[in-house]
Amino acid sequence: MTRRLVDTGELTPTELARTRLVLAAEPRLMAYSNERLGRDCAHLADLAIQRHGIEFGRDRAELLVHVLACALDVALSRFIILHDEPIPSWADVLADTIRDVRGLFR
Repeated sequence: MTRRLVDTGELTPTELARTRLVLAAEPRLMAYSNERLGRDCAHLADLAIQRHGIEFGRDRAELLVHVLACALDVALSRFIILHDEPIPSWADVLADTIRDVRGLFR
């Protein structure tokens, strides 16, 4: 599910780094981005509850989404500094980061 959300096609690390700089430089864009992220996180928590059942719990679903948001931020930082050839996709870097997170909790 996450791969579909972030699969941006051919965005390069340089383009994503530039996007991050633009967001940081423009408070209105950052505010909009944060507002949208809040809505998206609430929606993802709802989807987690739908998938796993109401007994999964709202608190647990929100925790899952926040861990995912943290993984997204870490993956973005990892992707931006890549110098590998060929450069892996942003979605692949995120998948690797999520595997790392999962490994921490085993």
